[in-house]
Amino acid sequence: TLKAHGSLVTLYIRFTGALPPRLSPVLLQAILHGVQTAHDLTWLEAVSPSAAEALAVWP
Repeated sequence: TLKAHGSLVTLYIRFTGALPPRLSPVLLQAILHGVQTAHDLTWLEAVSPSAAEALAVWP
């Protein structure tokens, strides 16, 4: 289930101090703080420059 998956991801982050290899930091930011926070270009540029570049051209 989704709840079990979330628990495993949380444990992984807690014990390794890093995100699982296939978990996007942008997705995690959107889940934790809302979708609008993932549109912060300054933050996005630090985390994923290619995504920030793609988002910057959107109106």
